[in-house]
Amino acid sequence: MSIAHDVEEFKTLKTEIARLSGQTRFLRNKLKDVEARIIDFLREKQQPGVKYQGTAVVMEQKPRRAPKKAKARESDALDVLTHYGISDPKTVLEEVLRARQGNEIESRRIKVKKLPDF
Repeated sequence: MSIAHDVEEFKTLKTEIARLSGQTRFLRNKLKDVEARIIDFLREKQQPGVKYQGTAVVMEQKPRRAPKKAKARESDALDVLTHYGISDPKTVLEEVLRARQGNEIESRRIKVKKLPDF
């Protein structure tokens, strides 16, 4: 195997991954739309579910937590630490967050740049 072949394969694989990522994003959005239509149908008919060709489709309620913004997460964490009597909550929070991170390791990556034609 030559380096030229490896570079070409690398570029091809990167392109394919990007294409599949875009396709996956499109399919996820399409899945959400279809799910919303099915839920609307079930609500309109006031039914908990339907049977279709040996498959049961049932609507269920699940609790879901809304994501918080970074500032809100930090503020809430500082409030909890203050509530429990921590004298310097900001420093303690920074130490806890650093402790949760893994050790830094060095990794090597390949970066491909298009060179200008001369």
